[in-house]
Amino acid sequence: MNHLKLENLDAHNWLLKEPFEHWARSQFDFTAKCEHITNNFSKSFNMWILKIKDRPIHKLLEKLNIMLMKLMYDTRLKAKEWEEAVASYAQTYKNVIYPVVDGSEWEKPTSYFLPPPLVRGVGRPRKQRIPDPDGEKRQKRCGKCGGYGHNKKTCKGITSNTKAKSGKST
Repeated sequence: MNHLKLENLDAHNWLLKEPFEHWARSQFDFTAKCEHITNNFSKSFNMWILKIKDRPIHKLLEKLNIMLMKLMYDTRLKAKEWEEAVASYAQTYKNVIYPVVDGSEWEKPTSYFLPPPLVRGVGRPRKQRIPDPDGEKRQKRCGKCGGYGHNKKTCKGITSNTKAKSGKST
């Protein structure tokens, strides 16, 4: 700011009037501004772990560790073939991720954790599940004529399909 004051006093005074959050990088808020991230990195990562993401957490971490080790090993081998002009890339992959020790060698916890107590909501429980807004809605079928879009109570009469099935004619 002192250098700016010497170069351009008007710019210095203008910046002092503006909030620091608008122009000083050290004052930026880097927290997420939305509840989900939709960028290419997260999409490719989710596709990469698609087969393992439904596993229990300890199995997921073990498999993810193996996948990362394999990825870094393969990249390290490729980087050895390149010329020294891409030395920074080789430097990136020089470190090794060591495998997670087999679960049989893990230390046993000193105390066991219990799940939180079940707290039931106030009032009577629901009898019907909450429908999925993206799911397709099933049409109810009439018990009298077999048609769709109405029920027995609001049925206007017997359709030709029902006449043929019952063998009656009117």
